Amino acid sequence: IGVVIGSFAGYVGGRTELVLISIIDIALALPSLIIALALIGVFSGTAWVWMSDYWKMIIALTLAWWANYARMSRAVVVAELQQPYIEAARVMVASHMWIFTRHILPHVLGLVVVYASADAGALILAIATLSFLGLGVAPPTPEWGQMLVDGMSYIEDSPRLVIIPGLALTAVVVSFNLLGEAFALQKVPKAVRGGLLRRKKAARTAEEIARAATEAKA
Repeated sequence: IGVVIGSFAGYVGGRTELVLISIIDIALALPSLIIALALIGVFSGTAWVWMSDYWKMIIALTLAWWANYARMSRAVVVAELQQPYIEAARVMVASHMWIFTRHILPHVLGLVVVYASADAGALILAIATLSFLGLGVAPPTPEWGQMLVDGMSYIEDSPRLVIIPGLALTAVVVSFNLLGEAFALQKVPKAVRGGLLRRKKAARTAEEIARAATEAKA
């Protein structure tokens, strides 16, 4: 949803872009989790009894998370429209669909994949939070947040019922964050990437030297 709205706003421009950007800014001004909680409350009405709790949560999170992707997609489209090859395609009387699908969409999707891989950790954490609050997936569907809730009643006798799902949730979130960072480095030019890695290594070395000096003084 966010990619479609943001790409359309950036490509069309004008008043349409202004209206859509205003809607995006309003959505970004509100915390995503608060929006998801409000939408789940709406879906709890009698008109939505036919929908399972799982799909209610997925739709609520989708509608709460789209604004970041919309703004990012719009920024990429606007930047790409300034490139010389876009002007060349227009001179060749290429259709709007051809220009968008051949020149703009690959750049948008490339950045979205990088952002989504890092954002997946936050989304998984939001799902677990909703389940922990009793607003997510209902038993017997397995879910880490629900496992934490169930394990809280037996934490004194069997702490592993809380520790294991908590560690699993932490490991998955951290893994997605590292995956997003790796994808981001792959998208950076080699010269820049090398500089980033060198600065990170230098900072780590300086930290180790400072720690050793502190221990020596002690």
